[in-house]
Amino acid sequence: MERITERNFEMMSGKYQKEQLEIEARLKEVTETLNESYEKSQGIRDFLSLIRNYQGLKELDATVINALIDKILVSEREKSADGTVKQEIKIYYKFIGFVGELHITPTKRWTALPPKNCMVCGVEYVPGSAISKYCPICAKKVQREKSNESKRRSRTRDRQVCIELSAKNDRLSMITQGAEHIFLACGATDFRKQIEGLAALVTLKYHLDPYSPVCVFLFCNKKRDCLKALRFEGGNGFLLATKKLLPDMRFQWPRTSDDIKDISAQQVRWLLEGLSIERKYAHKPVKIQPEDTCF
Repeated sequence: MERITERNFEMMSGKYQKEQLEIEARLKEVTETLNESYEKSQGIRDFLSLIRNYQGLKELDATVINALIDKILVSEREKSADGTVKQEIKIYYKFIGFVGELHITPTKRWTALPPKNCMVCGVEYVPGSAISKYCPICAKKVQREKSNESKRRSRTRDRQVCIELSAKNDRLSMITQGAEHIFLACGATDFRKQIEGLAALVTLKYHLDPYSPVCVFLFCNKKRDCLKALRFEGGNGFLLATKKLLPDMRFQWPRTSDDIKDISAQQVRWLLEGLSIERKYAHKPVKIQPEDTCF
């Protein structure tokens, strides 16, 4: 055998040490991988044993989510130039951690739509929905015009209601024309009574003559939102007029029960307009004698 020179020995020794370091590093890496794999497999077993408790689950609730999921990270939505929206969600499960990225697949609602021409100005634009008809600028104008038109229709309806209410008040006031006495039955009247029942009430309770053609009798229900006027007319029958107020409206009807008041036509108009029949004091008429003047 030949003797190894010192130089060759140093070269072999350096190479051996280098290989030993590489083997140790590789062994450490393999050990860490095996430990990590064992931890993951153990975590998977623990996770599987956990989800077995929720077999046949039909609905997720907060208790189940807290038991299975450690945390959820939701990123901001990113809208690309073609109109699609992408959002990243990371779910960290118990025992196994983060499994993989979850992307929301763009639905038809968010998918890019082909360009359209505005029906007002004709400019080409990318619509935000399939039913879009106008570009953003014209859409605001159209919406403003529709809002104004809706307000105009509402005002027209309100005017029509006022006209109809005024006409009803006029028709109800016509029944009191020419009457010498207008009797108001204070308190609430059972409105299941019709002409015969109200006429009997006038006779038996108030001891008045319902067949008098110069008398009108006014009645109100318990809610004070409906009024009836009864009058004997033409010597051959009764007239019965009814007025029903709109919701949340009330007549200023006297609440004193078992009482009847003789009111004027002016007080009837006040009543129909929602005012009280209590006397409104006006200027007292003054009689001036010609001899008292200085003219």
